[in-house]
Amino acid sequence: MKKMLLNFRDRMFRLSDDEPLSPLSVFVLILLDIFLLTVLFQGLNAQSRLLTTPDEYVPYICQRIIIHRDWTENNRLDKLSDIVIGYHRSTYREESPSKVDPLCKEVLDAINRVKTDQAVTQLFEERDQLITLQDDIEKSLKDVGSLAEVRNNPRYIGLANEILGINQKINSNPKVTNLWSIIAKASAQQEAVIKTLRNYRFIFPIYEVLLQFLFLLPLLVIFYIWYKKSVNNRFQSLISTHLLIVVSIPIFLKIIKLILNIIPEQIIKNFIDLLDSLKLIAIWYYIVIAIAIGVAVLLIYLLQKHLFNREKIIGKRIRNRNCVGCGKKLPVNDEHCFECGTGQYQVCPECGRLTYVNSKYCRVCGKRI
Repeated sequence: MKKMLLNFRDRMFRLSDDEPLSPLSVFVLILLDIFLLTVLFQGLNAQSRLLTTPDEYVPYICQRIIIHRDWTENNRLDKLSDIVIGYHRSTYREESPSKVDPLCKEVLDAINRVKTDQAVTQLFEERDQLITLQDDIEKSLKDVGSLAEVRNNPRYIGLANEILGINQKINSNPKVTNLWSIIAKASAQQEAVIKTLRNYRFIFPIYEVLLQFLFLLPLLVIFYIWYKKSVNNRFQSLISTHLLIVVSIPIFLKIIKLILNIIPEQIIKNFIDLLDSLKLIAIWYYIVIAIAIGVAVLLIYLLQKHLFNREKIIGKRIRNRNCVGCGKKLPVNDEHCFECGTGQYQVCPECGRLTYVNSKYCRVCGKRI
């Protein structure tokens, strides 16, 4: 495994055993890697947009109306006014999602019928102008008088009556009346919509990752085949190795994301709630501490095994002319360390000449020791 990884590393930064890449070539390769990663993640985002997200399946406005019940009898005209006026004043037309929960679709279709009705729109525009005038009067009178004086002002009262009359006209419109009826019916099925949204939010990340794999796996297969066939061509091997690494990065990240979504947060929450009900919440913290210790031990083991093992340390000491025993700097050609007395050389069993202690190969004949 270690030999395979070292060979893989050499294929990434060397054209041959005695021909490493120049710093400029490495820089160009890194730029290529970054560019390809950027394109890959943009492709993954484009692939994800093919799916209907939870907030598209149960749109935000539907969540506010049915789940949160923000539309009350006192404020629903104001909220509908914002939608209708915003629709006609905006130059941007948002595309409706292709897949919507049936109950939400009824609500959205009813709202669309209202906001595209010119007569209703005109009433809302008039209502908005009257409310603006009323607010201006209220603000000016508040600066010089009490709230009671504001409420008793004839102009203020006249505007309030006009607004009330327009409200009655809007509410009597068949399309608006139908909208209130549909909202009332949908709100009665609040639990069903909550369950639908919860289930969709759980399953959507899994669908998303699987769809993204359909984008990544063909590239992985192509680059892997190229990598295997380019063993004897170091230049092609160099490029194919980098391509294989680049396409493996998003695949690895997506696998991690998939695993995290298979274990839903709700399970952890229920487990914590169970421990809390049993007065054993401390166990959860014990588990977290145990996991943290396990991860740290594994990380230290991997670092020591592959990056800071004795073989690598001794190799570095030999290259720097340090003692292989204690690591102190040695004068040139000293056979023993003046600090710890460790011998720095051994006799090669092949050629009988002196070579470094604990080295893999003889420095004279090159034979393996």
